[in-house]
Amino acid sequence: MDVCKVTRSRRNWKCGCSVARIRVLVTMLLFATHASAEVFEYTVDPTRSALQGRSTVFLAGVPLDSFLQGENSNVAQYTGTVVVELTPTTIQMLSGTLLIAGNSGDWLPGTDFSQYPGDLDEPDGYTNSPAPANYGFITDLSPLGNVLGMGGLSPSSTRDLQMTLIDESAKPFACGAFDEGGTPTDFVSGTIYYSSGGSPPITDMINTISPDDTSSTDNDAWIGKDETAEVLTLPVYSLTKLFINFLVVELKYEGTIVATRDATGEFVPGDLNDDVRVDLLDFSEFRSCAAGRGNPVPLCECREADLDVDRDVDLLDFGRLQQYHGTP
Repeated sequence: MDVCKVTRSRRNWKCGCSVARIRVLVTMLLFATHASAEVFEYTVDPTRSALQGRSTVFLAGVPLDSFLQGENSNVAQYTGTVVVELTPTTIQMLSGTLLIAGNSGDWLPGTDFSQYPGDLDEPDGYTNSPAPANYGFITDLSPLGNVLGMGGLSPSSTRDLQMTLIDESAKPFACGAFDEGGTPTDFVSGTIYYSSGGSPPITDMINTISPDDTSSTDNDAWIGKDETAEVLTLPVYSLTKLFINFLVVELKYEGTIVATRDATGEFVPGDLNDDVRVDLLDFSEFRSCAAGRGNPVPLCECREADLDVDRDVDLLDFGRLQQYHGTP
C-alpha cells in the first residue's frame, strides 16, 4: 500500500491512501462534474435576431467611399441553432451552433455570368443583374481607376452566409450572464460577389477568409425566462478581412442573436423567490428590483424579476406578475 503525506505548518498529517482509492475519488469527482453539465439546444428567433454588416474598402490603406445598395441592405435577419453546455458556473457553445443569414433584398451583382462582360453602364450587363442576397454595398473605385483604369461604381453582395460560433473551452457563467467575446468565428458557407470595372471575382468565404474571434460588447450575453421559454440573448461582434483586386475589404458583423427553447414545467412564471408559487412575497421581491424602463438590473439579485427578458424591471414586468399571481 502506498502512503501519502500531507504537510502543513505546525502539523504533520499522515494518511494511508492507496493509488486505487485515489483513482476512485478522481473518477467520482469527474463524474459529479459531468453529471452537473447539461446540453441545451436553442432555436434562433428571426424576428429578434439580426446582424448589421459593414463593408470598408481600402486602397493603399485609404478607405474608399461606399454606400448601401438599398434600404437596410446592410442588415440581415438570422435563423439557426445555438447549442450550449451549461453547468452551474460555466457555459460553452458546442458544435451544432449555426447562424444562417436571410436575404435582405435583390442586390448587385447577380450570379448569371452569361451576361459578362458588362458594367454599370450596360443595362443588361452582369453588374446590373440582381439576385437575392444577404448584404449589398456599392464602392466608388474612382481612385483605383487612376492607377489601373478600373474605375466607376462597384457593387458587392454576400450570399448564402452561414457562420458558426463554437467555444474552444467553457466560459465563466454567473447569474445567467457570460462574456460572449473570444468565441472563434468561422464560415460554413458564403460567397461574396464583387465587381471591379465589370470583372466578376467571386470570393469563397469558406476557403479564403479566416475571421477573427468575436469581440466583447458592452452588454453581456445572458439567459432569462419568458413565459414557459428560456431565452438566450447573444450580442455578436465579428471582424474579418479579404483581398480582392488590389483592394483590402474589411467586413464587420454586429448585432444580437436571440434564441429560445421550450422550458415548460422547469419553472413557474412569476415565481421570483423560487418557492414554486406566485404570491405576495414575489411582489415584495419585485418592488425591490423595479428600477424602471431602460435601467439595467443587477442580474444576481433581480434577473428573475425581468419577466419579459429585456434587461430591465418596469411596468411591463409588473403587468405580467399580476397575470401570474395565484399560480400554480
